[in-house]
Amino acid sequence: MDLQPSSSRSQSEELFVWPWMGVVANIPTEFKNGRYVGESGSRLKQQLSPFNPLKVHPLWNFRGHTGYAVVDFANDWTGFRDAMAFENHFEADRRGKRDWLEGRFRSSKIYGWVARAGDYTSAGPAGDHLRKNGDLKSVGDLAAEESGRADRLVANLASQIEVKSKDLRELECKYNETTLSLDTMMEQRDLLLQSYNEEIQRMQQLARHNSRRVLAENESLRSELDSKRRELEARGKQLEKLVAQNEIDTRKLAEEKRKVAIFFMRAMFCLFHVWLQNAAKKSLLQLAAMEQKKADEEVLRLLEDQKRDKEAALNKILQLEKQLDQKQKLQLEIQQLKGQLQIMKHMEEEEEEEEGDATAREKISDMKEQLQEKMEEMEDLEALNQALFVKERMSNDELQEARKELIHVRSS
Repeated sequence: MDLQPSSSRSQSEELFVWPWMGVVANIPTEFKNGRYVGESGSRLKQQLSPFNPLKVHPLWNFRGHTGYAVVDFANDWTGFRDAMAFENHFEADRRGKRDWLEGRFRSSKIYGWVARAGDYTSAGPAGDHLRKNGDLKSVGDLAAEESGRADRLVANLASQIEVKSKDLRELECKYNETTLSLDTMMEQRDLLLQSYNEEIQRMQQLARHNSRRVLAENESLRSELDSKRRELEARGKQLEKLVAQNEIDTRKLAEEKRKVAIFFMRAMFCLFHVWLQNAAKKSLLQLAAMEQKKADEEVLRLLEDQKRDKEAALNKILQLEKQLDQKQKLQLEIQQLKGQLQIMKHMEEEEEEEEGDATAREKISDMKEQLQEKMEEMEDLEALNQALFVKERMSNDELQEARKELIHVRSS
């Protein structure tokens, strides 16, 4: 509440209705439909707005509006000042309680005053409303109550201040402990951060070292692969030449077989002609028959040998074609390994963490093993080609011997 306003001794001992209330009289009314009606509380509150009323209660009885109303003011000292200003306003205009009761110079305007003990104990609607909604208290009683409440409030506030001071001291202790702990944690964090930065630098240096090493290995592998590729290309050309030579030898063998067949047909015709001319010469005929039999057997043997040689040549051709396919497949796989190694190189340049380096090294090791297996397979293929080349030379030598023998038989 606000501070108590200055008042005289009579006011301190005089009894007022509390909460502060005022009485308004001589409110204009008129008789309608068997009852008296007058202005509403809101209209009256608007007229009394300079005195800050909280609410205006028009008073009614069985006849209707009584022409009286009760005004509620705030229950603090500001409300008391508003109520006294309300009363002084009407008294200055000779429309106070005394003027209303004496009846001198009564006008048609409203009258008003602050409700006191006389109003509280009076009969009628105004007294009933005041007794129902308020009590009688003096200004001194209210000031004493206000002072007691203030003293209790001060004591309560002092107690709360003591408790708050104690809590504040505890909070200061906790704050100091927390600050000390925070400083320790910050020092530990700085140490951990320094250790982390040193470890990161070490890992970066290791990653750069591994990257340079892998690049050097990739360059070496690339050079080795280029060398192997050139060697495979040279061996492929050599194999193509062998296949072409084998085709030429096959055509020559077929031509020799055709000539041998023509020769034996001519020989048989000649023998048959001799047999017709020398039918009388039995011994010569028998001798010719024996020679013919030997020649036929020799021709059959040569034909069988040529057939086997042809089949062997065809098998060699098929085997050479198969080896050529294997060679092309190996070349394709080697090219793929080169591409994979190139990809691993770019991946190693981008990755800088230790785990990524270990994975790249493992992949490169696997690729090296695969490349070694392909090289060994290529060496086996070259050894087989060499064996077939030797065997081919031996077959050609045997064919040359057969041709010589056939020429000898033809000349005899």
